[in-house]
Amino acid sequence: MNLKEKEKFYLKAKETYYNGNPIISDVEFDTLEAELKSLGSDVVTIVGAPDRNAKFPHITPMLSLSKFQTDKATGKPPTSEAIAWMKQRIVK
Repeated sequence: MNLKEKEKFYLKAKETYYNGNPIISDVEFDTLEAELKSLGSDVVTIVGAPDRNAKFPHITPMLSLSKFQTDKATGKPPTSEAIAWMKQRIVK
């Protein structure tokens, strides 16, 4: 698959995911997204709004819980890493 085909597939996978009918797993999507980023593709910066010029301010960063994966060796979530990450971001 060439770059244009990968970009087209990425956008289709993103659209079907947000419409509730994913065509690939989260891990496959993340792998494809990482590959496109490494190839310098800007298609990964497209946010799913019909009006690409629309601006939606967010108070906090929009993060993906699906990227929070379990440790492959233990099968458990990386709780200590998550707590450390949260402590760095607590506003005092």
